[in-house]
Amino acid sequence: MQKDFMDSIKARLYDFKYTPFLSSYIFSWLYINSKLLLIFFSINLKVEEKIEMLAWSDVSYITPLLIALIYVAVFPAFTLGFYWITLKYKKWMSEIQVNIENETPLDQDKVNKLRNKYRDIEVELNETFSELETAKARYKDKFNKLAQNYIEKENTIEQIKKDAIDKAVEPIQKKLDKVTLDLENTIDAKVLIEKEKAEEIEKLKAELEIAIAENEKYVSSISDVDIVEGNLINDKSEKIKKLIEKLSNDQKNILKIFNDNDSSIQVDTIKRIAFDTYKINKPMVDLRLKELVDQKILKKNSLWYSLEDNGLKIIELIFN
Repeated sequence: MQKDFMDSIKARLYDFKYTPFLSSYIFSWLYINSKLLLIFFSINLKVEEKIEMLAWSDVSYITPLLIALIYVAVFPAFTLGFYWITLKYKKWMSEIQVNIENETPLDQDKVNKLRNKYRDIEVELNETFSELETAKARYKDKFNKLAQNYIEKENTIEQIKKDAIDKAVEPIQKKLDKVTLDLENTIDAKVLIEKEKAEEIEKLKAELEIAIAENEKYVSSISDVDIVEGNLINDKSEKIKKLIEKLSNDQKNILKIFNDNDSSIQVDTIKRIAFDTYKINKPMVDLRLKELVDQKILKKNSLWYSLEDNGLKIIELIFN
């Protein structure tokens, strides 16, 4: 609260400083009406006496206003005139002094003093220039040294960075090389395993071919036995009947496919009809077809299977 009051007073005084009319009016009003103020604030007079002695008509407003206007308007003009006269006077005094000094010759002692002073100033100036050049050379050398030190430190920092990077990358590179080597070894191992598998497959193929050859020999021997039996029985129909008795249900279903379609059928057609009609899967169909070929009931020609003479007679006996 007190701070706000003080700030208000300062602001009001600031206004008085830059608005002299208001302040001059107030001070002139107080001066002109000082008698009334003394009566109003007197402690020796009673209130009734103050009322009798004071009247509004006694208060002067015009005179303080005129004094304020004179102070604000007329007084600055007089001040400006006095200031102009003062500056003119100083100028005239300076011109008179210069004229007197120009007309008055210098004595030899003053000349010598001025020359000596000039020489001293010249020597001092030369010394100052010399010191300046020396300082320039010194600072130039210092700058070159600082630049060289900066370059050397920068190179040292770059080398330290490079060494740190190489040190950090080295274990990673070793791990990468190890992983690469392990990967190569793994790939080589896989290739070796694949090679061994291929060799094993070739070996199994060879064994399978041997088994197939032995099987054909066995079937041939069975056929020879049948021929011998046929010769012994001397009745071909008996041989056909024995073949029919040996047939399985799947073999009979495959022969039924030939009976229903044609005497010569593609293997894919046989497999499709066998699966759709009798639910015989394809590997089983291949096995049954091979058995019928071995028994001289069917014969194979590339992708086709055809009925042998025995097959035709068997179909005629079974399905007709």
